[in-house]
Amino acid sequence: MLKELLKKLNNNAELLPLLSEMVITKDTFEGNYIISARGENLSSPYKIRAVVNGVSNKVSFYYEIRYFGDNWIFAERYTMAIDSFKTDTVVASFNRDNFGRNVFEQTISPMNSESWDLALKVSNSTSSAIRFYGKRNSDKILSEIDKKDISKMIELHNLLNLMN
Repeated sequence: MLKELLKKLNNNAELLPLLSEMVITKDTFEGNYIISARGENLSSPYKIRAVVNGVSNKVSFYYEIRYFGDNWIFAERYTMAIDSFKTDTVVASFNRDNFGRNVFEQTISPMNSESWDLALKVSNSTSSAIRFYGKRNSDKILSEIDKKDISKMIELHNLLNLMN
C-alpha cells in the first residue's frame, strides 16, 4: 500500500522514511488513503490525520479532539492548556460511540493555519491538556507519545507543502 500511496504523492522519496513509520489504511469505498502517526488509539485526546483523495490525489489534514472514558460526559465544548497558554473555549458538535465498556465523544475538524500553530505549540510543550465541558467536566493529559505523533504529522504536512 505504501508504493500505491507514494505514486499518488508524485513518488517523492523524501516521504518514504516518514510514511514507513506511519499507519496507512485505504478506504475501500472511495479509494482514499488515511494516514495517521500510530493508527487508531481511542484514548489519545488529540490527533491529526491526513486523507489523500484516491481520485484527485489532494491531501487534506484533520484534527480530532476526543474524550475517552468510563462514562458519558456529553461534551459540548473544550479548551486546551498548553504550558502557560490557554485557548479560547471551542463549542463543537461531538459524535458519541462506545467501545467495549468505554465510551468516546469526538469532534473532527479540518486543519487551518490557526490549528497548525496550535499543533506546533502542543508538540513542543512541556505539558498539554484538554478540558471537556458537558454535563460533567473532564481533563485529559496529552502523553509524550501523543505529542510525538503530532510532530510526525506536522513533519508530513511540511514535506508535502515543500512538494507543491
